[in-house]
Order: sequence, then structure tokens, then C-alpha cells
Amino acid sequence: MQQTLATFKSECQRKVNDWIKANFDLSQVVVNEFLVLPYGRLIKDRNGDQMAVFYDYFYDKVSYFFPDEK
Repeated sequence: MQQTLATFKSECQRKVNDWIKANFDLSQVVVNEFLVLPYGRLIKDRNGDQMAVFYDYFYDKVSYFFPDEK
């Protein structure tokens, strides 16, 4: 069965949200949309440290990086 674009988008967003829920205590971080990346979320902790989480189409997985690291 062929997956529709809407179903694919919904699945990618669910994977990102599930990854965040599995790796963070949501009462300890702030999660905002970060739409410069596919299904991106910017996670900020109480110390002000940030992490970008997104769906990586090339590797078909949830990926992340730390914007403050160069």
C-alpha cells in the first residue's frame, strides 16, 4: 500500500515527538517549533542550553544537534 504524503508527514512528526518524550522530562525543558529543519523542535533546558531535534529524510531517522557547538 502506498503511503500518502499526509500520512508520511504525520509519521515523521510523531517520530520526532516520541523521541523527545522518550529522552526528556517534559516538565524540565521548553520545546518550541524550529521550522528551519524538517519537523524541527528546539529544546531549551533551565540552564539555557539548546538542542535542535528534527527528522532526517536522508537517513530516515530522528536526528539532533546542539546549535551552540561550532
